[in-house]
Amino acid sequence: MLNMTVDKEEGQVPVTVARLEGELDASNYELLIAQTQELYADGTRDLLLDLQKVDFVSSSGLIGLHSMALIMRGET
Repeated sequence: MLNMTVDKEEGQVPVTVARLEGELDASNYELLIAQTQELYADGTRDLLLDLQKVDFVSSSGLIGLHSMALIMRGET
């Protein structure tokens, strides 16, 4: 199971902080991609990913993380 909390930090450059907790694998990587697409559609351009509490990342999880990077670059 993967939980994601999102906070917006205001500063010179506003940053959205996505904190993930749990396991990132085939059962949830598509949800991570969908949530990232929503953030991008809502105007998020600077995203900080906090993986401190992620216990496990499978190869599908790596695809999810790579997809996040592509989305935030505006490539998908």
